[in-house]
Amino acid sequence: IHLVNSTNGMSVTLSPQNSWGDGNGTRYQINVVITNTTGNTWGTDWNCSVDFGASVTNPVFWGPSYTASGNVLTLKASDQWNGNISANGTYSFSGQITVPQGTTLSKMTIR
Repeated sequence: IHLVNSTNGMSVTLSPQNSWGDGNGTRYQINVVITNTTGNTWGTDWNCSVDFGASVTNPVFWGPSYTASGNVLTLKASDQWNGNISANGTYSFSGQITVPQGTTLSKMTIR
């Protein structure tokens, strides 16, 4: 799954690795790569909101900070040393989310 947000120079690749039932829906393990397609370095003020088209619960990510509200998961640079994204550089991390049973991740959109 490759999603592009061209309004702010951000390319986002979301790659589901595994999925399993967790009693509340389907739990997905996903890898995320955020690419800065501009010629400028981004500080730790970048963020990316993804609308999964279905309620997102129990998010856990290693690297960025995150919040979930309804269908939208917002990922933000943490205060870690690696929150900056250089010009034309990438920031990679992984995590897990739960969505209702039957939700296909191909319906995701960048907001």
